[in-house]
Amino acid sequence: MEPARRRAGCAALLIATLLVGGCGDGERRVGSALSGGSAEVALSAPVREFDPARLRSRTLLELAAAAYAPLYRRVDGDGGVQLEPVLARSLPKTSDDRRTLVIELRPGLRFADGRPLRARDAAATIERLVRFGGERARAFSAIDGWGAFARGKVRRLRGVSARGLRLQLRLRHPDVTLPWVLAEPWSGIVPAATDARGSRTQPPSASGLYAAFLRRQRGGSLVLVRRRRLQLKPLGPGYLDRIEASAVSGDALNLALRDRVDVVERRADRERIPILRSTYADRYRDVPTRAVAYLFLNPRLWPFGDRRVRRAVALALDYAKIRRLALGFLDGSCDPLPEGVLGHRGDGFCARGARGGAPRPDDAQRILADAGVLGAPVTVWAERSAVTFAVAREYARTLNELGFRVRLRLLGAASFRRALPRLWTRAQTGLAVVDPQLVHPYAYLAQLRLLDPVARRELAVLRRQADDAEPWQGLFDRVLGEGWVVPLGTLRSPLLLSRRIDVDACLRVDPLDGLDYARLCLR
Repeated sequence: MEPARRRAGCAALLIATLLVGGCGDGERRVGSALSGGSAEVALSAPVREFDPARLRSRTLLELAAAAYAPLYRRVDGDGGVQLEPVLARSLPKTSDDRRTLVIELRPGLRFADGRPLRARDAAATIERLVRFGGERARAFSAIDGWGAFARGKVRRLRGVSARGLRLQLRLRHPDVTLPWVLAEPWSGIVPAATDARGSRTQPPSASGLYAAFLRRQRGGSLVLVRRRRLQLKPLGPGYLDRIEASAVSGDALNLALRDRVDVVERRADRERIPILRSTYADRYRDVPTRAVAYLFLNPRLWPFGDRRVRRAVALALDYAKIRRLALGFLDGSCDPLPEGVLGHRGDGFCARGARGGAPRPDDAQRILADAGVLGAPVTVWAERSAVTFAVAREYARTLNELGFRVRLRLLGAASFRRALPRLWTRAQTGLAVVDPQLVHPYAYLAQLRLLDPVARRELAVLRRQADDAEPWQGLFDRVLGEGWVVPLGTLRSPLLLSRRIDVDACLRVDPLDGLDYARLCLR
């Protein structure tokens, strides 16, 4: 009876805090940095459900990171990016054959409703992701019994077992990416009793710094309430007492400029972007994402089967102009990997890649003439979006000036995403944005479907044994050296804050996971 009474008391306290804070706009957004206070986040659509395994929205995943703690997280170390335990007690212990991982959880952890957090909760979280996580399920494909469980033929995932605080993962073959999967925001731990398909009534009980609730007002909003008693050293404290995220009607950017809402992650019209970056530079940011834009040149199709042709195209492009045409939402980096990913080298990579410095169209045209491809018909494929449209048009213009006969094909966002797996191998060339669910060099390389059989075999070997950055860098050097893809840079996302947010003291943005809502505080 005592644990049940304690859980009921905790739930009553959280609900009371929620209701007291939800009486009106004036009462929702109160307080200061010293007392915690509250903040409001503007969303583009109502929140119907809040389950980390099923979320796709960048903003909702950022909010989920405040409510659902994973076993590990990525941090910058002396040797580059590395993993740090969060709910786990230490890094996984690996058997000699690298096919068994043992993870010990921290003792004394509890969910927001008072239930103790055990290894069986972590095991159930993995099973939910394999069964209902969509494309994320393949991140666990090395686990023994994955295929039968993912297809619904068996009730339990054979390679996952839990006892007390000890989680064991048995693999069909070694997989160096698996610990990194357990650091993703969507792999945050939820109770084992959570409905397998998720719930649209209330979110799963939280394992992180904030408890999560759904309100039916405004068509559906999310409320995060700080768990004051939670002591989890790797995460540190949450600052705000309360965060509410809801869909707003009207101009969300204007509401933030007038301090009516506190956080907006929404791209402005072309005319307003320079004003935001200059006049409101103290509270506007273009924040990095995990998405990278590449030009792809298909070596299986004429005229790009000739390596000289691919290199000539890369030589002719004006990368500074491409960055300007992307409205500043493309950082123009030469590195094929975003900052924060294992193997990232920054602009020091430029000398190794396919990209040159200033555009050299005359030299490129001579190379193309020698290759005998002038006048060749070329179709360029791209997504019709605010960032990629102008870049794709500039790429097509450059190819035309080089002597190709170019046709530009633009598809809507949804259509392009569906077509992209086929375009990698069936289109001559195009502009693609790679935005993998897993932040690891394997995930970026696996989406570049132009790799030849030798590179694909090397990729499979690296997935089984390459813990360090250097082997992944070597494979990327070959891919870019062949000119199969040309990196255009990492995409950036807009972030506008109200004047209530203390930008100087506590704005923390992860280059891959975005805004850290748990670290926001008020002036």
